[in-house]
Order: sequence, then C-alpha cells, then structure tokens
Amino acid sequence: MARTMMTALRHELDLEGCAFGQVSRERLNHVAAAVQSVDAKLNYVLAAVGLQLFGFLLAVVLYFLAHLSLAR
Repeated sequence: MARTMMTALRHELDLEGCAFGQVSRERLNHVAAAVQSVDAKLNYVLAAVGLQLFGFLLAVVLYFLAHLSLAR
C-alpha cells in the first residue's frame, strides 16, 4: 500500500514538474562529471610519472653506455 501511495505521489509530482527521479538523475550526472574530472587528472598524473620513469631509465642506459665506451 505504501508503494502505491509513493508511486501516486511521484506521478503527481512529475505532473507538477518536481520529480524525485529528476533529482536522482541530476545527482548521478554530477557524480559522473566528478568521476570524469578525477579520471582525467589521474591520467595526467600517471602520464607524468610514466614519462619521468622513462626519462630515468633512458638516463641510466646512457650512463652505462658512456661508461662502457670509456672503459674500453
């Protein structure tokens, strides 16, 4: 019975333009936008860390190449 009353109330509020579902959709849209923002920032940080690690690896390889060529 309570479910029927809530369904009727939601239908009535939908007709008046004040929907429970609309609020939920707005919240989900807001959360989705926040997640996308965090995802973009995380991708940026991971790319920066990856490039730093690649640069370090390249420096180590060049260091060893330089020292191996001087040792001969």
